[in-house]
Amino acid sequence: MSKKIMNTTYNSFANKSPKWFLNICESRPFSIGLSIRLILMIALPLLLDDGILLKGVKYTDIDYHVFTDAADHVANGYSPYRRHTYRYTPFLAEILALPLKSNSTANKESVPFFAGKNRISTWTLIWKWWKMPKYFGKLLFCISDALCGAVIILIRRNARSRNERLVPEKGFISLELQDALWWLYNPLAINICTRGSAESFVVLLPVLSTLSVTLISYTVCSSNTLDAGLKKLCITFIAGIAGFIHGLAVHSKIYPIIYTLSYMAHFSYQEQSVSSHESQRDNPSESKTWKHNISYEWGKRLVDMNENR
Repeated sequence: MSKKIMNTTYNSFANKSPKWFLNICESRPFSIGLSIRLILMIALPLLLDDGILLKGVKYTDIDYHVFTDAADHVANGYSPYRRHTYRYTPFLAEILALPLKSNSTANKESVPFFAGKNRISTWTLIWKWWKMPKYFGKLLFCISDALCGAVIILIRRNARSRNERLVPEKGFISLELQDALWWLYNPLAINICTRGSAESFVVLLPVLSTLSVTLISYTVCSSNTLDAGLKKLCITFIAGIAGFIHGLAVHSKIYPIIYTLSYMAHFSYQEQSVSSHESQRDNPSESKTWKHNISYEWGKRLVDMNENR
């Protein structure tokens, strides 16, 4: 009898505990994903790089040491390419050199909390830990990686709200949690950014450009409260923001330049669609003349592909 009761209790706990855990993971994906990255970013290098757990096994990527050395050269007024194996853009070294420049200025003006010339306050140490070259780059990469996952969830959620043909939720895991599993809870993505790889930072900038292109411009063009002139002005402003982010992405790594023609075609399609609706309202007989345009056809295909996903 007691064995039966124990089995019943265990089964009820086993059925409830995964749902309770999954509900937490679903409700706070960005916070939990970022917290996992920050904990591993600090704990694993302490255990592996410093030899506490395993000696001779390094967790931090060798390229991260190349980044920090190049940033140190930039902070001292030299070229990042004085580090012989640095084969990345100067933009990345400039970003990583920002805390080094501020630390060199702050150290001259700081006053220690405790007695003694060589001591610093506990609060200063807590406040400045993220500015250390050992952590700043990894912190930037982990935040960028978590933001990429948040953008993926936002795009997928927006696509489900606009597309009624999507299959309703079935199974043990909800669609929101499935979106989080693609990136925020993906062990491969977590491992790459916590080891000090800059790929997450490089990926974030094109992703933000795509977000401004697909979501914001679609919202503006589908609005019924704005007139044609204001819509064109909003599209021009959004194109400027996307172009600025796209320029940063190209400065961080050259490959995002391949998306330039797609962005231009998309904004051309958005602007011509607004002009089409306006001309169709005024002159219905001339509504088809503007469609014989390469940029329009290309942009329309991009929009249709995005909506059918």
